[in-house]
Amino acid sequence: SGRINNYFQTLANRRIPLRKSTMLDGVAIAEPDFSCNHLRMASYLVGEELPADPYSVIASDTGLTRDGIKTVITKCIGAVSLSQKGGIFIQALNPKRGRVAVNADEFKAALASIERHYPWVAKEKLLFNDVGTRMQYLEGEIALDMLQWSVEEDVPLIAVHDAYACKRSDEDKVHKQMLDVWSKVLNSAKSNNYLSETQYTV
Repeated sequence: SGRINNYFQTLANRRIPLRKSTMLDGVAIAEPDFSCNHLRMASYLVGEELPADPYSVIASDTGLTRDGIKTVITKCIGAVSLSQKGGIFIQALNPKRGRVAVNADEFKAALASIERHYPWVAKEKLLFNDVGTRMQYLEGEIALDMLQWSVEEDVPLIAVHDAYACKRSDEDKVHKQMLDVWSKVLNSAKSNNYLSETQYTV
C-alpha cells in the first residue's frame, strides 16, 4: 500500500496511552494529525470537501462516540466490495486492539448518516470499493515528503499513520507543513485522475 510503518506506532495507546507519555529528545511530544483522513482525501479527489469536524453531525444523529464512528468509516472505506458488509457488521462487534465495539444497528445508523450528510460518498462509491488501500498509498507519499522535510529542516519526526509525533514545541510548524504537503500530494493525484486510474490496480 505504500504506508510507512515503525515500532513507535505499534505501542499500546488506547488502553494504556504509552505514546502520549513518550519523550522525544527528552521533550514532551505532540501528534498533529488529519481528521478522518482517508475519507477526506477520497472526497477531495472527487471534488468535495469534508467539514473540519466531519464526525460531529454523525455523532448527533446516532449518539455514537468519535471512536465508534471512526470504526465504521475505517472498515467501510477499507472494504473491497459490498459483499463484505455483513461480515464487517460481525467484526465490529468483536473489535481488536482496544477499539470500540459497534453493533449492527449502530453501524447501519452511522452509514445512513454519512450518506445523508455527505451524499457524494455513496454516489462516487467511496465505501466498499477498495478506496482505503489507495488512500494508504497517498498517505505514504505524504509521509515520504514529510520525512524528507524533517531531515532538511532538522525537525525530528516519527510517522504515525496519518499523524506525526514531534516535539510539542514544533507542533505548529509540523502541522502547517502537513497541510502544505497534503495539498501538494492530493492536487497531483487529482490532476492525474488517481481514483479512476487505480480502480483495478491494487
